[in-house]
Amino acid sequence: MKPKGPISPREEEILSFITRYCQERGYPPTVREIGKAVGLQSSCSVHYHLRKLEAKGFIRRKPAKPRAIELVSSSEESLPSEEIVFVPLLRGVTQGREGVCLEFTRAFFPFPRHFVGEGEYFVFRVQNGAFSRWHILEGDYLLVERGETFRNGALLFLVSQGRVFLERDDLWEGEGSGSVIGRVVGVWRKL
Repeated sequence: MKPKGPISPREEEILSFITRYCQERGYPPTVREIGKAVGLQSSCSVHYHLRKLEAKGFIRRKPAKPRAIELVSSSEESLPSEEIVFVPLLRGVTQGREGVCLEFTRAFFPFPRHFVGEGEYFVFRVQNGAFSRWHILEGDYLLVERGETFRNGALLFLVSQGRVFLERDDLWEGEGSGSVIGRVVGVWRKL
């Protein structure tokens, strides 16, 4: 359904907030967050406006799920929400006697399901030029598939003594030279 009909100033305010929120965080806001942002104290009032926006074709919702608001583009090219995967951003890595511990931020990156597949993934932001050998620069984001065994020239994401490094699987010297966390499957760079 293509968006139709005029919307009220309050609906425009809500729609603008949802759009900004999704662009900044990569996932939709909760009903409470919407209410707080636009000055509506009652969640019933927020639901009322969301129903109107949905009826007019500006959003799609799955009422039984939290954060299940999807913006509908005018060209109807948006993906259904079940085809979007929210991948967490890795904050840091610690290594102790118990093994490697990954710490994640509250930020998520949206990816189409067909892009990431069915595995478990995370995003890592490169903080320095340590990966320049692989043409990966400071500020790049790496999409990493979790796992421990990969072949065929995979670029491994490894941790040794609390430091992250990359190595091709056929050049990796084994457990003594770091723990395999996963393999790099994509690089995102803002130009």
